[in-house]
Amino acid sequence: MVKPHKILLLLVLVNLLLLGVIFIFPSGMIPLAGNYKLKFISLEELLHPKTVSKVDIDKIVKNVSDSSLHNHSGASAESAPDTLVLRDDPRQMAKITYKIQYPDDRKNALDALFVSLDSLEKNDKLFRILHYGDSQIEGDRISSTLREMLQLKFGGSGTGLIPIYEPNASRHTIQITQSDNWIKYAIYGGLFKNYDSRKYSMLCSAFRYYLSNDSSKANNLVKAWVHYHKLISAYPHAKKYERMNLFYGKVPAPGNIIINTDKKQHIIFLDGSDKFNIKTLDLDNSPENIELDFTNVYSPDVYGISLDSKKGIAVDNVPMRGSSGTDFGRMDLNYLTQQIKRMNVRLMIFQYGVNVVPYVIDNYDFYEKTFYANLKKFKDQNPDISILVIGVSDMSKKDGNNYVSYPNIERIRDAQKRAAFRAGCAYWDLYEAMGGKNSMSSWVDAKPDALAEKDYTHFNARGARIIGEMIFNALMNEYYNHKGQKKKGI
Repeated sequence: MVKPHKILLLLVLVNLLLLGVIFIFPSGMIPLAGNYKLKFISLEELLHPKTVSKVDIDKIVKNVSDSSLHNHSGASAESAPDTLVLRDDPRQMAKITYKIQYPDDRKNALDALFVSLDSLEKNDKLFRILHYGDSQIEGDRISSTLREMLQLKFGGSGTGLIPIYEPNASRHTIQITQSDNWIKYAIYGGLFKNYDSRKYSMLCSAFRYYLSNDSSKANNLVKAWVHYHKLISAYPHAKKYERMNLFYGKVPAPGNIIINTDKKQHIIFLDGSDKFNIKTLDLDNSPENIELDFTNVYSPDVYGISLDSKKGIAVDNVPMRGSSGTDFGRMDLNYLTQQIKRMNVRLMIFQYGVNVVPYVIDNYDFYEKTFYANLKKFKDQNPDISILVIGVSDMSKKDGNNYVSYPNIERIRDAQKRAAFRAGCAYWDLYEAMGGKNSMSSWVDAKPDALAEKDYTHFNARGARIIGEMIFNALMNEYYNHKGQKKKGI
């Protein structure tokens, strides 16, 4: 049996050893082989520990509309609210601190969106908002709240575009399960390397299925399936849909697909060329379960489905893990433009930046140049739609005993803003809107419930709801300004 005084002696010796290392290497760093270094607390940090003042985000949170976060503060972070309450008052919207910004020569950069919003009262059309982003929006975070609030105000329902599967994150709006013989190809994350085409969907991905153990070998047919299940955690409007669209591209060999919706079965014949193809199925009573069963000799290029209403607004969540928003050059943009026009997209949102942050350099002109080139191509090919760039969020790293912002956040933010303005796009500064420098640690440590994850990079479900509402409020402030100018004849 180890005696207590021996344990105490060991602890004292270990601490003396560590103190010795600190005094021998007062910089708090030991060079290792190559460019590697072992970092620990420095002598200066030990004798004079740094203190970083916390950013007060209470006012930011309170400025957001009276949502589930306040009505159901004891609810699980993974459970969505029963309702969201709209603060539909132009005077209140005008009080928001961080507004959407415009290039000097394009103050009307969002007018196409606002005209479409006004037209919803007079026609029965559905138009789409595409929300592209990195892992910050995975799982339908941020997009789902923006979607719910827009549908509350302007009409529409459904979850929008959904891929065949998402290997990295599950959505809280709908659950996806699938056979194990699907392969995903995408323009990001290295998933483009074995794809023999540049024709991706608006989801920036494509899927093919291959022979697996449970496939029929007698006639060389390949089988695959995907199952979508409505989740109780979804917002109310996301649980209602009237129409399913199946999106696909090249069909090497025509064949049938069986679609089971609760107790109904539908057989759809898949044919088509290399063009963007859509098969539409009207749905009864927003089915809880939808299963697609594919059987064919060769897999078509399957893109995914959408669950929508027949009119109103659809908001599509398109997360691209690992992307910095500069991957779109890997796509056939003419093919993407065909989809954008056919699906009546009126607003594209680009929200990137956290994957650039870990690479700390003094100048981000290269990033601005590539990001601008991508935005400019979209503007040139789609001059009649609006584009909103949402800037990088704060991101923290450990510095001694504190978590502080990466030193390059504002340089990346400025590069994104310059690229957006050069391309004639609107810009919203998420970094400043969430509190600016060193604000992410306040979101992580928020009371009574955290608003961001312990990686000091990503908002959690609660924080994402707040950001979604902030984006909605910023858009509505500009919408009311647009309506006011129309009344004045400006």
